[in-house]
Amino acid sequence: MVKETMTIRKALTQKKVLDNQIAELSSTKFVAVATSNRTVIDGLKQKDWVSDAKARFQSLNDKLKRREALANAIMQANATNTVSVKKFIGVDKQSDEVENISFASAIARKKYLNDLLQTVVLDMQRAVLQNSKEYQLAERHADDKVTERLYQEFSAVTQASGKVRQEREKELRDQYAVELLDPNKLAENLMSFKEYIENYLAEIDSILGHATEVTEITVEY
Repeated sequence: MVKETMTIRKALTQKKVLDNQIAELSSTKFVAVATSNRTVIDGLKQKDWVSDAKARFQSLNDKLKRREALANAIMQANATNTVSVKKFIGVDKQSDEVENISFASAIARKKYLNDLLQTVVLDMQRAVLQNSKEYQLAERHADDKVTERLYQEFSAVTQASGKVRQEREKELRDQYAVELLDPNKLAENLMSFKEYIENYLAEIDSILGHATEVTEITVEY
């Protein structure tokens, strides 16, 4: 049995290298058709090609075995080691309270918040922008309707007082009133929500990065 001691960061790097090597080896040829007239396969004599195919297949299995051992050791370390991070209690509230969570929980939170940032928050931003445009369009339409109604009602009237016209205009504006409903004040606060998540992600990423650089694991295979 082989035992290796290394940091999580190094294990992650070596696992990535192995993934690339395994993908490259898997794409090579392990089976070929030989005939009496075909003495060379992929630039090698048949005997040499057979030896090479066996060596490549053995190398592939050795890499798969080591890769699995690395993955298991990383997962076990992520489950048993902890980091101290600030609690996350929502986008509209911030907490200075610190909690200890496993590496795995921190990684999962990082992924979830990144997904939240890329989907929910951006969707909210688009919705706010779209509704703002619709509100402005509806306001212009309402202004046009008020102007049209005032013209229809007062264009032929020569003795209407300014006060009467003003009162009628107020009635019409109340009638065609447009309101932008934003009970959570997203238009005002969404940018700060976005920045809070971005800063939280940067902090948790830094904490995890340091933890993986100093935490050692034992890989056995």
